[in-house]
Amino acid sequence: EIISGADLEVLRLADEALEPSKAIHGTAVASVLIGNDQSRVPGLIREARVVAVDAFGRVGSDERADLVSVLRGLDLLAGRDVRVINLSIAGSDNLLLRDTVNTLVEERGITIVAAAGNGGPRADPVFPSGYGNVIAVTAVDTGGRIYRRAQRGAHLDMAAPGVNLLAATSVRGARLKTGT
Repeated sequence: EIISGADLEVLRLADEALEPSKAIHGTAVASVLIGNDQSRVPGLIREARVVAVDAFGRVGSDERADLVSVLRGLDLLAGRDVRVINLSIAGSDNLLLRDTVNTLVEERGITIVAAAGNGGPRADPVFPSGYGNVIAVTAVDTGGRIYRRAQRGAHLDMAAPGVNLLAATSVRGARLKTGT
């Protein structure tokens, strides 16, 4: 119900040898964007078209995305003329990721938004949010207080609600989620 009827396309690009992701995080993010206004999660831009790339696979209870899947997903989105890309990933600096982000932003004019990371206030910047041409977003609660586990630093561009935010966990269910 929450995201049913929305203009949503999901593409799975993870290593086929891995178990599929549970799509929990992606479902939550999509619901905040394009949730149903008749549900508990009304969505911010219901009329938007969302192309979700699931680059994650499961290893035990851990979900992981490899660099090749992430780069393939970025290439696929650029090829579909997507103008804004949200990257809810956080990792180490990587030359291939940095070059791809630079090409997409500087040459293709694509806006990239990325999570600041949940490593805590003293953690070093993570990537891609640590790249200067990426909009780095941290999380705040309804009172404007920064999320206690959110990373901090001069590289951050903005803060958005991200503490106890109601988001879809499945097509029908919703629960409170927290993170950048």
